[in-house]
Amino acid sequence: MLTSSRRSILKGGAILAAAGGWAANAMAHAVSEVGSAVMRHDNFRGWVEFSEAALRHNASQIVRATGVPLCACVKHHGYGLGEANVGRAIDAVEGLWGYMVARPDEAWRLVEAQVKKPILLLGPADERTSIAIAKAGVVLGLSGKDDLATVKAVANGVGRPIEAHLEVDTGIHRQGISYDRAVERGIELHKSGAVNFSGLSSYFASAPREAAPEPWPYELEQIK
Repeated sequence: MLTSSRRSILKGGAILAAAGGWAANAMAHAVSEVGSAVMRHDNFRGWVEFSEAALRHNASQIVRATGVPLCACVKHHGYGLGEANVGRAIDAVEGLWGYMVARPDEAWRLVEAQVKKPILLLGPADERTSIAIAKAGVVLGLSGKDDLATVKAVANGVGRPIEAHLEVDTGIHRQGISYDRAVERGIELHKSGAVNFSGLSSYFASAPREAAPEPWPYELEQIK
């Protein structure tokens, strides 16, 4: 039975083959220059390696190009890179507002990674889980599906009004309250004394397309 990791075998193979000419030299160079962050598990057949510096550069370029704070979407295990890995890599990027996740376990992994920027949970969570993650500083996403009594119970469990974003549906019909009822719902939650709104969130059903003539009327209508 093999006890060595696949990564150590790859490194060892590169070293042993170093006398084999330019191909071996290229392999050894690739191993030494590979990204600095690793996501792996002993039961996996492979691993993912990526450059933390490149990730930080990309995040910085998005902030520079848009001129607005960036909320990094790291749901679905950081799209394969790992929420904690991404968080630790870009947490110090200037202009990064924070992180958005879809599930409570994703939020927990960022909490455990001790990221300094806010964590926004847009997906659902039961009352007990909502209390725990809100105590840890996670911002909750609220919509028309959240029962007011449950929201109050979460606030009581936390011991203070919960910090939240109002989720507004602008056409994707996946989550959030319909835009034409958002103001009424926001006022209702605010008057309950259980919520401190710090933002508004929406998942656009469509994004600007290169082939579409400006000014992309449907997308602008979503923003409006």
